[in-house]
Amino acid sequence: MIKLFLEKIQQSKDPKINGDGLQTRDFVYIEDVVKANILAMDSNIKHEFLNVGTGSSISILDLANVCIKASGLSLKPTHSPELPGDVRATQADTKLIEKLLNWKAKTKLEDWLFEVISTKNFRDV
Repeated sequence: MIKLFLEKIQQSKDPKINGDGLQTRDFVYIEDVVKANILAMDSNIKHEFLNVGTGSSISILDLANVCIKASGLSLKPTHSPELPGDVRATQADTKLIEKLLNWKAKTKLEDWLFEVISTKNFRDV
């Protein structure tokens, strides 16, 4: 979803949202995921399922607006029909990974989106 928004914004086009945009998702920075995986591999924990996420969520509409704001462009999200079977809300329950590995995502979504969009990497999305 972020990739699709960024591709549209790179082309100075409005990002497209399926449905009303009030669906929520939990987005986590890849470096935080890597750190969680390394901690898990180095631990003695076996046979556990650990959720890796931020434990918080953002609406798709707010996500699109954060991407637009970071780009500095004057764009507005457009809406298309809701996709059948689209999940309304997801958010990782991170209590177990916090307890067992003392791990918590450190990088805020807005921070890493601004970082990606403000660097040359944005052109390579």
